[in-house]
Amino acid sequence: MKPTLADRFFEKLNKIYQQILKFCLRFKWQTTAAAFAALIASLFLFTRLGAEFIPTLDEGDFAMQMTLPAGSSLSESIEVSNQAEKTLMDKFPEIKHVVAKIGTAEVPTDPMAVEDADVMIVMKPFKEWTSAESRAEMVEKMKEALEPLADRAEFNFSQPIQLRFNELMTGAKADIAVKLYGEDTHELYERAKEAATFVEKVPGAADVIVEQTMGLPQLVVKYNRGKIARYGINIEELNTIIRTAYAGETSGVIFENERRFDLVVRLDQEKVADLNLDKLFVRTSEGIQIPVSEVASIDLVNGPLQINRDATKRRIVIGVNVRNADIQQVVANIQKTLDKNIKLKPGYYFEYGGQFENLQNAIDTLLIVIPVALMLILLILFFAFKNITYTLMVFSTVPLSLIGGILALWLRGLPFSISAGVGFIALFGVAVLNGILMVSHFNELRKQNKYAMSTNRIISLGTPHLLRPVFLTGLVASLGFVPMAIATSAGSEVQRPLATVVIGGLIISTILTLLIIPVFYKIVNSWATWRRPGSKFRLPFFTILLPLFLLIPPCVTAQQSQTVSLEQAIEIAKQNHPRLKMATNAIQQVKATRGEIVEATPTTFNYSWGQLNGENKNDKEVAFEQSLGSLLTPFYKNALVNRQIKTNTYYRQMVEKEVIAEVKRAWLIINMPPILVPCIVIKTNWLKNSGISENSVTNRVRSPYSKRI
Repeated sequence: MKPTLADRFFEKLNKIYQQILKFCLRFKWQTTAAAFAALIASLFLFTRLGAEFIPTLDEGDFAMQMTLPAGSSLSESIEVSNQAEKTLMDKFPEIKHVVAKIGTAEVPTDPMAVEDADVMIVMKPFKEWTSAESRAEMVEKMKEALEPLADRAEFNFSQPIQLRFNELMTGAKADIAVKLYGEDTHELYERAKEAATFVEKVPGAADVIVEQTMGLPQLVVKYNRGKIARYGINIEELNTIIRTAYAGETSGVIFENERRFDLVVRLDQEKVADLNLDKLFVRTSEGIQIPVSEVASIDLVNGPLQINRDATKRRIVIGVNVRNADIQQVVANIQKTLDKNIKLKPGYYFEYGGQFENLQNAIDTLLIVIPVALMLILLILFFAFKNITYTLMVFSTVPLSLIGGILALWLRGLPFSISAGVGFIALFGVAVLNGILMVSHFNELRKQNKYAMSTNRIISLGTPHLLRPVFLTGLVASLGFVPMAIATSAGSEVQRPLATVVIGGLIISTILTLLIIPVFYKIVNSWATWRRPGSKFRLPFFTILLPLFLLIPPCVTAQQSQTVSLEQAIEIAKQNHPRLKMATNAIQQVKATRGEIVEATPTTFNYSWGQLNGENKNDKEVAFEQSLGSLLTPFYKNALVNRQIKTNTYYRQMVEKEVIAEVKRAWLIINMPPILVPCIVIKTNWLKNSGISENSVTNRVRSPYSKRI
């Protein structure tokens, strides 16, 4: 049949592969060291990639958070938002609509103060943009356009879903929440403002905003207790008068049919506006009326706007958005900068939340999931091979596959994310397939030619047949992820790291599997030959002598059978004698039990529901129980197996010597002079058991002297 294009391609590829493989097998230890050196180098490169929770999705629109100074009125917020909307609509033709939401709605699903506003900017499709070539550039130009309003408000740009997601997870609307904990609200605010000046200088940190916890104007009335004592006035009475005059006090109830209203007494609205204590009089114990300003003074101060707590501790948040950098690197730089420049009092400390907190929680989860996945892969490999050596050999492709995944992320400039972590888990499962295929094929060749082929011969015969399936397995799996790797549609930011890891990992893993697995197979079998008890008899000696006895001269006469030499008779007996076969099978049977050393009891599953803990009525409890048995049992069983192998090996050697001795005695009897032939008794049963034809021996003895007898 005419070879196809694929046949010619793989034929040329196989020539190159065989040359490289021969070089690797010749320098097997150097090849192994180079592979693991590349693994160590890739792990070092991994520490330089950076990390983020999930890649930032392109939602198409912008969400701008506008923050006015604390205490600003609603009319001021409306005026500034209208100016900001008009500026954006006039200068950027890419904007469809701008909508602002100020304060809290009637249904307080999203409570905000009147000095806060969420401005939603609905954009046209990206292909119609003319003012900027990227989202980051568009944000910078919008901030420059709003610069004239910077003295009246602060602007923080994000995306609608991203803004709500950050606020839902950590209470902060920014990507990174730098939380400062302490006791004094004034001290917290001052240290937070100081820290914000340093955070703004960190590369990748943008839109640095300090949470407004101070700045609410308050009128504080301070009493002169000395004068109050001289006038004989009660402080409680003073508080009641001032509260009634300016805040109002209920003095009765008015009924209108079924409706009821409180009757509130307070000063006239015109007199309340300036809060002049000179216009308010109080009666002394002597009945003299004096103005309240004689015993009290009023001051305008900035008080706390809000007090937020986490786990009963007061805290203030510095919101930081990340642009053109990864979150882990930005947080590391912020932490280093603040530790160096900010000196905190005892009891005050920083913590980092937002997307960084989500990243840390996800990494903690991966630290549990990935080891469990690797243990399951090891368990399945052990069930497949029943041999811990081959299991570890195939499992070595798992860490080596990390090289390609990490290198692919580095080449594309992508940081590590949760989607990339999921890609690594998928890569581990695919990477072992080629290793299983190669080792299984090598073992099958060894079983088919148990005593006739060396390890080098097995590798040289097996690898040409394995090149195409191994190559196509990695290629097909890689091509399936190419659309995800080059996608630019909505949601492609999450798909890209996963596909990049799988493609890069499979390419490098396929190459290393084709080279490293044969090298490991040769090392393992060479080591086993020298180290196992009785391994020098692992292959019978006839494999060495077999080439000397390939040609057997046939007999052409009808009356005579084929004659055999002494060496051939010994070889035939060694191959066909039942006692030798039984001894060999006993050794193989004991070796087969080497992998059956773990005795695990069945897994038990318990599920309970109902009222289990206190007042909770929907408690659920799920329990898994698995006993692994004694940890020392495998060691004792291994020792027993090794001793049994050694004993059976000695027994086979003894049987082999007995068989050889009997063959030599029979050969000596057969080759005696003719005069002694009538006195010979041939043990036909033994000859049958030895696999030597009785007719051949009889003809060999009698035919030359048949006329005489």
